[in-house]
Amino acid sequence: MWFNTWVGARLLWSECTAMTAGRAEVEMRPPDGFRNPDGAIHGGLISAVADQAGGLAVHSMIGPDQTSTTVHLDVQFLRAARSAPLRAVGEVRRLARTVGFASVRVLDGEGDVCATAAGTWSVSTRSAPR
Repeated sequence: MWFNTWVGARLLWSECTAMTAGRAEVEMRPPDGFRNPDGAIHGGLISAVADQAGGLAVHSMIGPDQTSTTVHLDVQFLRAARSAPLRAVGEVRRLARTVGFASVRVLDGEGDVCATAAGTWSVSTRSAPR
């Protein structure tokens, strides 16, 4: 799977662990240095893994000549994530010709939902390499 060899995934300690049509799971194992003084994992990392899972869910339903780009991501933080790995589960809610909508649940290392997200991804035909 291309995502697992992408430098962006490696830099964010992420791995796609499952992907089927309209659904993707991403696991993130951030180092302890990315916790706030209270021991919670930084919210930016929670947002990043939500974006990855939602984007991969949309990507799983588009053609090989297409690409998707995040247009909007709304994250609701429900509780502090104090344990890793984070696991984000993205599911496509609707896919149209030029836009996809997905929802995401982010679970902490204990399996508790620490955040939810809803996003919109633009879908377009890949342009020729420059």
